[in-house]
Amino acid sequence: MTLNNIKIMGVINITPDSFSDAGKMISSEKVLIGKIKAWKNLGVNHFDIGAQSTAPTSTPCSASEEWSRLEKYFLPHIDLFDPKDTLSFDTFRCSTMRKVLQFLEENEKKQVNLIFNDVSGKLDTDVLDLLSDFPSLKYVYSHNLCSSRELTHDHMSFARDYSQEGMILTDVIEYFQSAQNLLITEGLINRVFFDPCFGFSKNYLDNIFLLKNIEQIFRSFPKQAWLVGISKKSFLQQLQPDILDKASKQDSSEYLHSILLAQILLKWQAHVKLMPFYNQSSTPKLLLRVHEPLVAHNSTLFVSQFAIK
Repeated sequence: MTLNNIKIMGVINITPDSFSDAGKMISSEKVLIGKIKAWKNLGVNHFDIGAQSTAPTSTPCSASEEWSRLEKYFLPHIDLFDPKDTLSFDTFRCSTMRKVLQFLEENEKKQVNLIFNDVSGKLDTDVLDLLSDFPSLKYVYSHNLCSSRELTHDHMSFARDYSQEGMILTDVIEYFQSAQNLLITEGLINRVFFDPCFGFSKNYLDNIFLLKNIEQIFRSFPKQAWLVGISKKSFLQQLQPDILDKASKQDSSEYLHSILLAQILLKWQAHVKLMPFYNQSSTPKLLLRVHEPLVAHNSTLFVSQFAIK
């Protein structure tokens, strides 16, 4: 699944309380393996693994519990992945990511491409040290306004009350500009993806405005790689009819997600066409984080076969 350096990133949650896949992957080895194979059968070779939920309604687990889930449920299946695959680990703890990297080194497992999907939004010394110690590790820097790594799960307490519509866009662009300056100074910018982090420390209207104007974010950083994920986000469920119960809203929102995902794909393609310095080797990558294989399949199918170019 690739369109102009767009890659689908398949989500694999090994948590008991996530709003998606809650308990399924840790209750049945067959279900976990089946999900990995379902993604692979669709040509996906980027995977995002989460061992704790950062949903505001979830109780944060300890670092030891997060590592225990990875060690018990996911890492024993590392041989299912090929050297061409990319594994992203969705965590706000540098210590957890370091343990994953050390495990793979010590056990001489297959060499896969690795990403630290850090949802904390903290470019601190722990991150810089980790990236220095592991030069092949890629990193996701997220827009999250929480005050510390430990409060990542409480991100909605840090959502800002903007006085004017559209100020969220200015805030996000300035946030990433500041990070870009530091990353360039540290020589790390080519190893980093930026993530608007929909749903994190943003209210409903913030999310909608950013989604409508996502091409402006892309254009503000023309050579930057991005990760975008709106899969299973609650603000999409808020757009569903009130006559539906919560479970029905979740299901219905996936139809909308498929349409919006295709729109993001098309906006990225338009962005790439506007950048005259891009060529096949220099075009930055866009990762789209998706929970359901068929949503990813139908969105890419629409763009490749039916969309007006």
